[in-house]
Amino acid sequence: MREAGLGGGERVGLDVADLVFRGAPVQTLIVRGEIAKRGKERRIPVSVRLHGAILDLMRLVWGPAGCGSCDAAWCCGPSRRRVTARQVESIVRRAGLAALGRPVHPHMLRHTFGSRMEAVAGIRVAQELLGHEDIRTTQIYTHPSADRLLAAVNGRCSPERNGGT
Repeated sequence: MREAGLGGGERVGLDVADLVFRGAPVQTLIVRGEIAKRGKERRIPVSVRLHGAILDLMRLVWGPAGCGSCDAAWCCGPSRRRVTARQVESIVRRAGLAALGRPVHPHMLRHTFGSRMEAVAGIRVAQELLGHEDIRTTQIYTHPSADRLLAAVNGRCSPERNGGT
């Protein structure tokens, strides 16, 4: 769920119904208060990539009837119980090793999302999408890329052009 910038509890707390409505991927992901940190609901527009990933999950994992006996978006084992944050961490770590040759932690994906949103839309948009009350928290999550730093020192980057950051 890198495409939505979800936190750990938010990822594992998702239900199929949070991602699919009337047989199609949702256009806006509503992070319900009961799974959101500090209980604050927020809305995240679904990107083209996330829409495609939901379609793939519908076709390959959930099928036409959803996840079967499990309402959770991510189920495991014969009992179809909800996956845990630790299981997600293990899956992401192994995928990072296989794809990049180094372990990746799920929280790194949230930082990547925050940095990408800040770069393309500014710190306030990143703050809103990440669900942070305090912009200082968002600043911890955002990291300028090497290209952006180089552009800045070469005078090709202005705060006004990059969302006021």
